[in-house]
Amino acid sequence: MLEALRRAELERNPAQDPSCNWGGGSTIGGSPRNPYGSGSRLSPQEVAAVVEAAR
Repeated sequence: MLEALRRAELERNPAQDPSCNWGGGSTIGGSPRNPYGSGSRLSPQEVAAVVEAAR
């Protein structure tokens, strides 16, 4: 699921630093934490669609 979100984020924002993209551990994941304070460019609806498709 996180890999699908990483790909979707890069499609939406090609300038996204891959090292700050979607990620996490075995029990929790999260959106990008960019050094300049922004997060994901995906809308909540887009996140839900990516998660649903990855199931």
